[in-house]
Amino acid sequence: MTEGLSPEQVQQLRHILKDIVREGINEAMEDIGFRLDSDHKEETQETVRFMFGLRRMWNKAAGHIGSAVLTAITAIAFAVIGAGIWAWLGKGGQ
Repeated sequence: MTEGLSPEQVQQLRHILKDIVREGINEAMEDIGFRLDSDHKEETQETVRFMFGLRRMWNKAAGHIGSAVLTAITAIAFAVIGAGIWAWLGKGGQ
C-alpha cells in the first residue's frame, strides 16, 4: 500500500500542472488573437483593459435601464391603485 505522495513529488506535480495550464491558456489566447509573449504584452493588456471598460459600461447601462423599467412599473402600479381609490371615493366610498 502506498501512503501518498511525498512533498517533493507534490512540488514536482504542481510545477508540471502549472506548466500544462500555462501552455493551454497561451494556446487558447492565441486562438482568439491574443499574443502573450513579451513582444505583444502591452498590446494585449491594452485590449483587455478596453474590453473590461466595455463590460463595465454595458453593466452600468443595463443597471440604469433596469432601474428605469422598475421605476416605470412602480409608477404604473401606483397610478392603477390611485385610479381605483379615486373611483371608489367617487362612488361615495361604498
